[in-house]
Amino acid sequence: MMKRLRKMARHCVLNGFAAIEALQNREEQIAASNIVQVVNFHHMYQYEEESFRAFLEWFGEHYEVISYSEAAERVRNGNIDKAYGAITFDDGLKSVVSAGKILSDFGFSATFFVCSGIIGETNPTKLRAFCEDALMVYESDEFLSWDDLETLLKQGQEIGCHTISHPKLSEISQEQLYEEIYSSRELLTEKLGVIEHFAWPFGSFELLGNSAAEKLADAGYASIGSGKRGSHGPHAADLESLPPVCLRRDNFEARWPLGHIKHFLINNVNDPVGPRSWWPQDWNIASQRSPSN
Repeated sequence: MMKRLRKMARHCVLNGFAAIEALQNREEQIAASNIVQVVNFHHMYQYEEESFRAFLEWFGEHYEVISYSEAAERVRNGNIDKAYGAITFDDGLKSVVSAGKILSDFGFSATFFVCSGIIGETNPTKLRAFCEDALMVYESDEFLSWDDLETLLKQGQEIGCHTISHPKLSEISQEQLYEEIYSSRELLTEKLGVIEHFAWPFGSFELLGNSAAEKLADAGYASIGSGKRGSHGPHAADLESLPPVCLRRDNFEARWPLGHIKHFLINNVNDPVGPRSWWPQDWNIASQRSPSN
């Protein structure tokens, strides 16, 4: 009951913010900003498709929508001369197949971060266990097959690595950490081609940890995606001295009212992150390595 009441209160507060921002026409701040903004989703159920299309229409009017790979490169080199937007999906739920089709209709490309250990799984018991134990959701769901991933690639979408089994990386052994970071990528590469991007499960720095971040730097991913809200601004830092790019990503559900999504994105405009704030200040992360190393 309390959870429901908190959800209702949050909904009302966001409605108020959205109404104020509409009156103040704060959306104009986006077009006048030099930022890279990444939005992240997890599923695309049939009842969400119409609202997703409405979001993409608005997103395309206020940002130059680019691929996640281009977004990562612009954040790395600081070449951010307008408002750029990119889109990702985490976990590899089968429902996102429809998202790939909708994105193609708009001419947009997204990156789909998948857990290699659940791809193509159809056993109901294993699916339920993965949803409850790994994703921590109470309802079982279907996941992408290798054929689905090939279809997304043919549509111009990108595939990224989201570990094998969706663990909290800060809580597992060094041996398992190696498997989740390296072996997951090897399987995806063998099946699909080069995999350049990684996003860690749950998205908080606390559930990644410095040790895992160092291993990701060693692995040479072109970018590492977080679940922390925010945007990225231009910079003129020495590229050789920079750590691997850690991208801020705002998590949404397509069914959310568009005004609520706008609220978070508009707020991100005012405080873009620079390269010295990609990672926690007290972490020791080596400078950027080439993905080919």
